Amino acid sequence: MIRFSAPRVIPDASDPGYWLVNARIGVKIPDDQYSIAIFANNLFNTAYTTFGSSSPATGTQDNWGNPRVIGAEFDAKF
Repeated sequence: MIRFSAPRVIPDASDPGYWLVNARIGVKIPDDQYSIAIFANNLFNTAYTTFGSSSPATGTQDNWGNPRVIGAEFDAKF
């Protein structure tokens, strides 16, 4: 009897721990009609996986988390 077992990939168990740092700063006028903000997600550009799997047909696959994202936001309420 031949047994085949593909290696399993479990990111939570095999990857080291990590921290994600997000930042946001903004201002708004007193009546909340207008606001503006700048933000950064994953400020230190940490590489991390969110999911992984292995199979003989597809091999090992890792889904990587989002890289650093920097942006601005403007809100207007009418």
